[in-house]
Amino acid sequence: MFSSFLKAALRGMRRHWSYALINVMGLSLGFLAAFLILLWVRDEAAFDAHYEDADQVYRVMRTSSYGEGQVFTWPAITAKLDDVLDEDFAAIEHAALVSWNQNLAFRRGEILFREDGRHAGRDLFKILKHDFLAGDPATALDSPESIVLSESMARKYFRDEFEGVSAEEGAAAVVGGTLNLENRLDITVTGVFRDLPPQVTHAMDYALPIEEFARRNNWVDDWGNNGLRMLVRLAPGADHLRVSDDIRMLIQQNTESDSDVLFLQPLADVYLRNEYENGVLVGGRIDYLRIFSVVGIFVLLIAAINFTNLATARASQRTREVAVRKTFGSERGQLARQFLTESVLMAMIALAAALVALLVLLPWFNDLTGKEIRLSQLGAGVWLQFVLIAGLTGLAAGWYPAMHLSSFSVMRVLRRNDYGVGGGINLRRALVVFQFTLSVLLVVGAGAVSMQLDFIRSKNLGLDRKDVFYSSATPAMVENYETFRSRLLQDPSIQSVTMSSSNPLEIGSSTSGGVRWPSKSPDDNTLFSVLTVAHDYLETMRMNVADGRTYSREFGSDSLNLVVNQTAVRAMGFENPVGETVTMWGRTGQIIGVVEDFHYQSLYEPIDPLVIRLEPQSVAWMFVRPAAGRTSEALSHFESLFLETNPLVPVQTRFLDDQFEQIYRSEAVIQTLARGFMMLAIVVACLGLFGLAAFSAARRSKEIGVRKVLGASVPRIVGLLSREFLALVLVALVIALPVSWMVMSRWLDQFAYHAELGWPLLLGSAVGLMALAYTTVGYQALRAARIDPVRSLRSE
Repeated sequence: MFSSFLKAALRGMRRHWSYALINVMGLSLGFLAAFLILLWVRDEAAFDAHYEDADQVYRVMRTSSYGEGQVFTWPAITAKLDDVLDEDFAAIEHAALVSWNQNLAFRRGEILFREDGRHAGRDLFKILKHDFLAGDPATALDSPESIVLSESMARKYFRDEFEGVSAEEGAAAVVGGTLNLENRLDITVTGVFRDLPPQVTHAMDYALPIEEFARRNNWVDDWGNNGLRMLVRLAPGADHLRVSDDIRMLIQQNTESDSDVLFLQPLADVYLRNEYENGVLVGGRIDYLRIFSVVGIFVLLIAAINFTNLATARASQRTREVAVRKTFGSERGQLARQFLTESVLMAMIALAAALVALLVLLPWFNDLTGKEIRLSQLGAGVWLQFVLIAGLTGLAAGWYPAMHLSSFSVMRVLRRNDYGVGGGINLRRALVVFQFTLSVLLVVGAGAVSMQLDFIRSKNLGLDRKDVFYSSATPAMVENYETFRSRLLQDPSIQSVTMSSSNPLEIGSSTSGGVRWPSKSPDDNTLFSVLTVAHDYLETMRMNVADGRTYSREFGSDSLNLVVNQTAVRAMGFENPVGETVTMWGRTGQIIGVVEDFHYQSLYEPIDPLVIRLEPQSVAWMFVRPAAGRTSEALSHFESLFLETNPLVPVQTRFLDDQFEQIYRSEAVIQTLARGFMMLAIVVACLGLFGLAAFSAARRSKEIGVRKVLGASVPRIVGLLSREFLALVLVALVIALPVSWMVMSRWLDQFAYHAELGWPLLLGSAVGLMALAYTTVGYQALRAARIDPVRSLRSE
């Protein structure tokens, strides 16, 4: 029975190949979009899922309230917690401090590289259970002069040890070897772990003991400093909400703070759910996963609607076939199964086409999204999902046509020539409206995302990042800064040089009690961001000074003085800030200048008060602005002088522009994905409209012939055939435009600074879709209108 259904389905597709082609193309594009989104969502949701017992691992978070409207929730905590958490709380099995990602220089013989990794507490590998090739994870970080390497890093520095042996044997040979760290300390390899997958939030190629970090940063051992992170592993069955309540007041109990509270965040939420407002979780990257899951469903729905529309449209061409089959004894169930078989077969052909396209496009998709998805890595469950999606789509899309066609009355069809398609017309109209409503939502959504990213890229940040490059500053460069700077400026390709404690686009240091002025209220705990700089910083970054002056070598007292931003002036309540006395971390000086507000954080965040202090010996980065058009020469000169000054340290330079793009890489990926899936949705919708228009023109061929004989012009006939479809698209616009405006306005509101969603985008989307719909329908209408009426009136 099934084989006969299959043969009949294939014959029907061959006979009506154009209809089959449109349906297969529409479905395959819908499947392709859904599968790409499924792979992307699956990869995003897999972050940190590979760790053993990952559901027992948590990150310690802190919510702090400072000045008016300053409520921050962040993972920055004090190292002093390490003394109490796993000792005083039975539910916490292990706790480990973890630093932020650090790019440090390593050397072994002539092999020099900079690597990304972290300092961590000795229990790190009891919490995040890495797969060790060699060494004991329980004791690998016990010694302050130890280091644990990833397999890739171990192979890079100990090539001979891995030659011709297994990974385990090579790693075992590496343990006990030494590396030089930052040209200041020899450290011993105590363990090697397999490379981490891309989906980890605590990525690292090495782990150094936190004690090595603490020895160089004496601020660590203070309840008032919050420069580290902490991970904990709870005992099996422990309730993390109860533990959160238990540790909630630890900082307040050990400091004078009355606003810092602690809680635990599940490791699974660190990547996907990391946005808080007023201490309450409001979302994060999970929002993008939800949005694109909806987009995938939308595109798949549009493709399924095409199938349903075209199948119901063909009902009138198949009623005689149904009548004859019923006359020869076919039952309604058999007919329904026949039509469902055709539907599922077409879906499976579309699935095969989509998978071929997926193989071709996956490398491009990985490059776009920064993923490393490989189809060979996908398990049977993912492939089964693909087949189930195709099968269910075929069944769902073919259900109504199957029930509708198999219910025709034999007598009505054969006696009255009644094709029974009235109900199908209303369904098609409703589906076309729904289909284009989804398309409008996608078009406006993609347009809003593009507007916002363009707004971010073009917004005046208050500094000029163009062509500025930077490098970490070695101790030799800091100690001999003026000499190094002078030698750099001798080359005409370099315009200016400066140094600072952090990237001006990501200032992380801050203080509340460290900034004081005579009129400051005892209750005022406004949080000030802190940037430590060398001379010429504002000039190199081309920041605008609103009042006063910048730091000058002519004033020795500038080491006590401060430059602040306009937001800081408002926070301090000064009307004429220049000359006002301010104490910064126990050193009293004056405000000598006010810099115009510039964006030193993400545009998701408002600009906070900022203090810029002069202390060249406490900087970490050197910044260079090349002369116009001479960036390559400046870069080459800097690298040569760097290596001359630091022959045992690898040079690594980055551009501020690249850093800026990296900050908003997620938005850039979302923009491209949104545009791509929007185009797919429009193409699929127009394919369906094209097929319906072709069917309508064919069904009304005699009417068109009669009208032409009676004198109707080609434009009039084109208008007649296009009117109904354009009216349906117009209804979709009326429904979708207000909805899309409300949805995207809410999305834009999450940015502290954002583009305005005005009428040009809505009007442009409406006009563009109407024009596209008219072109699609008008082409078929024009073809039908230009057919010789004699041919259409003669044909049967």
